[in-house]
Amino acid sequence: MEIQADQEKVKADGKKANSDYNAADQRVKTLEASINGHRSAIQDLQRAKTSRLSVFHNSMPNVVAEIQRLKSRFRDPPIGPLGAYIKIRDEKWANIVEVLVGRNLNGFLVTNEQDRATLRAILEQKRWYSVCLKCTANHK
Repeated sequence: MEIQADQEKVKADGKKANSDYNAADQRVKTLEASINGHRSAIQDLQRAKTSRLSVFHNSMPNVVAEIQRLKSRFRDPPIGPLGAYIKIRDEKWANIVEVLVGRNLNGFLVTNEQDRATLRAILEQKRWYSVCLKCTANHK
């Protein structure tokens, strides 16, 4: 009798262990799917950032990446493209803003002549012409 009771207990414990294993395995699969979803979302955001810059020109992501890579050469890093800082609240104004601001949407703002020359060299290297606006007011 005791042996039969032990066998039943072992079987019950085995079933419980199997059930616990299956639940844990399912939880691992759920977490892996969640991680993959988050990775995909991160990649989408990175692509969206690049695409957001591409609206200004297909070379713009490369220009901005080069500015970031060489940021130690600037006294003050350039701000731009300026259009990235403009948010249109109502699309009906988009064409008017583009007409008024024009090529400056692709432009960059620098604070001194040396930074302007550094930026110009980057733009020439990337074969991209852009407006470099120099701000002479105290910006700090």
